[in-house]
Amino acid sequence: MSLPPELEDAIAATAATSGQSFSAWLADAARQRLVAEAKRAEALAAVAEWRAEYEAEHGPILRDAATQARSELIAAGVLPPVSEERVAS
Repeated sequence: MSLPPELEDAIAATAATSGQSFSAWLADAARQRLVAEAKRAEALAAVAEWRAEYEAEHGPILRDAATQARSELIAAGVLPPVSEERVAS
């Protein structure tokens, strides 16, 4: 694994300050990221399940409402922001 030198230096300094080895700090950061990604996936699955149940009972969600809901999920950090490239394609 390789890292940009400035990132490697920042990690080394932060790890030293916290009393961890470089490897332990990276393992902890990776663990935190995996937990966050699992929570995000769980939240997205819950939203998909709710939407399917809602639409089965009430019909399709209107585009404006779906756009507003997506904006709120982005603001809450559940969904990543839409990049300019994705908007254009």
